[in-house]
This record gives sequence, structure tokens and C-alpha cells, in this order.
Amino acid sequence: MKTVWCALIFTFFIYTVNAQDCPKYAKLIAEANNLSAKGNFIDALNKYQTAQTYCKSKLEEVQNKIKEMFLEIEKLKTKEQEAKKKSVEAQKIVEKKNVQLSANEKKLDTLTYRISASLETLQQLKNRLNYVQDSLQKQRLNELQVYQKFADSIIQQKTNLQLITTYIDRLINSENTKANVQQQIQKEQQNKDFNIVLKNEYKVLYSTCEPNKEKIVELEIIINKINASRSSYDKVSQATGIPWYFIGILHAMEGSLSFKKHLHNGDPLTARTVTIPKGRPPTGSPPFTWEESAIDALKLEGFTINSDWSIPGILYSLEKYNGMGYRKRGINTPYLWGYSNHYYSGKFSADGVFDPDKVSKIIGAAVLLKVMDEKRIIYN
Repeated sequence: MKTVWCALIFTFFIYTVNAQDCPKYAKLIAEANNLSAKGNFIDALNKYQTAQTYCKSKLEEVQNKIKEMFLEIEKLKTKEQEAKKKSVEAQKIVEKKNVQLSANEKKLDTLTYRISASLETLQQLKNRLNYVQDSLQKQRLNELQVYQKFADSIIQQKTNLQLITTYIDRLINSENTKANVQQQIQKEQQNKDFNIVLKNEYKVLYSTCEPNKEKIVELEIIINKINASRSSYDKVSQATGIPWYFIGILHAMEGSLSFKKHLHNGDPLTARTVTIPKGRPPTGSPPFTWEESAIDALKLEGFTINSDWSIPGILYSLEKYNGMGYRKRGINTPYLWGYSNHYYSGKFSADGVFDPDKVSKIIGAAVLLKVMDEKRIIYN
């Protein structure tokens, strides 16, 4: 009988504690709903989880709220895809402009050829004038006057040719700005693609990213190697303006942290690259230092025009570099999230065929960045 009374008293105590905590639940749910409506999904998710902790009996209701929030995120993704479609249309317009520029270049080549022919003709005329001047002593005065008029016409042609040459110089100077204009268009296109919805998605995934426990030792080894080679990454960072830890992570993903290979494709540094991209670096003489090759590779891939090196900005640059194909399959790319709680299966083979059951065997770049971030390595 004494045991029964003790059990009843304990049950009443637990009920009393839950009754005290559950009033906080309604306030937390209201705050979470308000944050979700404003698009602050990370803080909203934290509020929902806190509410769930305070009131275990509302677990299913909180989970439904979280599902509703992620459905809203999916709607925002749909809007983002529509925006990308418009961006593609804008890119087509840019390509059309490039075609027009190419046609203008052909016209310039034709004009250059004609001018070259005219200069050759002018030289012939000058030779003829010299001959005429030698024979002036044997000819009458009126013949001299005729040839003088002829000479005046030649001088006028020379003046016209000088004007044309000046015009060509201006065209060449304008063509020199073509590369800068295309680079600016590329940067503006990148800013359009990287919108608020995508930033928020990266923030949510990054904040909730958890590395697989069985890969902790391997993660530690890779990160220690990156940190030990920081002096090389710092040299490239100073030359490009790209954070050293981004360069280190990219080196781990693309070059297995080898300093004997090109960052472009893994070809040996003893010669220019022979696989795609071929013939890199285009300047200098082999053998190349790893730093020389890395600077060329980062410029070639367009990383040097990036101005957003926040965590979402870094994740976007890495995913765009590897390819956005996994998004069309509805899964998170293993290039970022491999061996974390955000990736389970699905992989493109070498020939571009997607296998939903195949599992990637690489540790994701975002996982490396998250552990380096937690260890405060990237802030030193």
C-alpha cells in the first residue's frame, strides 16, 4: 500500500511540472509562427524545437508546424526556379548581343584588310611620284602642273587613311573593354541566381548540419592537413582576394591536397595541363609551382569576381562549381553534404547518369567547412 501511494505522488508531481511548462508552449509557438511568416526559418525552427521540449504532449503538433514551414520553403524554391527561368532568358539576350559583337568583329577584319590593300596602293603611288619627279626636268611645265595635282590627290588620300587609322585605334580600344563588360555581366548574373531564398536554404542546412560520427577521425586528418598547408593557401589568397580556407577546401575536394598536381584537373605540374582545361596556365614556363597553377585555376573558374564570402556565399560558389544537377533530383548535393545528416543516397556516375541508390563516398565541402568553423580555424 505504501508503494502505491508513492507512485501516485510521483505521477502527480510529473503532471504538475508539465502543466507549468505547457503555458510557455503557446507563446513559443506564436513566436515561431511569426518568425516563419517573416522568412526567418532558422530562428523559427529553434522556437519550435524549444516548444517541443517544454511540452512533450504537443510533439505531433510541433512536428506538423515544422512540416508546414518546410512546405513554405519548397514554395519559395518554386518561385526561385521561375526567377532562374527569367535569368536564362536574359542570358539568351546577352548571347544574342555577343553574336552581334562577333559580326562587328568580322566587319572590322574586312575593313582592316581593305586598309592594308589601300596602304599598298599608296606605296605604289609614291613610287610612281618619284619616277615622275625624276622626269620633270625633261617634260614641259604644263606636264609638271598636271603631276602636281596628282600628287595633291595622293596627299589627300594619305590624310584620309590617317583618319581611318585613328578610327580603327578607337575600335580596338573599345574591343579591349569587351572582356570587362562580359565579366560584369557574369557577376550580375551570379548575383541574380544567388537570391534570398537560396541564402536562407544554405543557412538552415548549415546550421543543422551534423557530420557522420564514423567519419570524425578522417575529418580531423583532412582539416589538420589543410591547416598545416595554410602558408601556401595564404599566398594564393593574397593574389586573388579569395579566403584561404575556401582555397584549402577546394584543394581537398579537387586535388586530394596534393601539391604536385594542377588544381584545374590533377595533371602534373611538370607541364601545362593536357586534359580539360588544356594548356593551363597559358603563361610562364613549366615546371609550375602549385601557387601559380592555383591562381590561374581560380581565375579561370570565375571565383576571383565573387564578392560574397559569407557562409551561404561560399556554399553557393562550391555547389555552382560542381553543378546544380542534384537540385533537379530533389536531393542535397553530396559535394556539399556528403557524410552528413543532409545526404543519404543518389549520385551521378562519371558519364552523367543518375543512380538514386548509389551513395557518394566523399566527405562534403560544407561538412569540412562546418567542422573548421566550430574549431574556430577559419577565424584565425
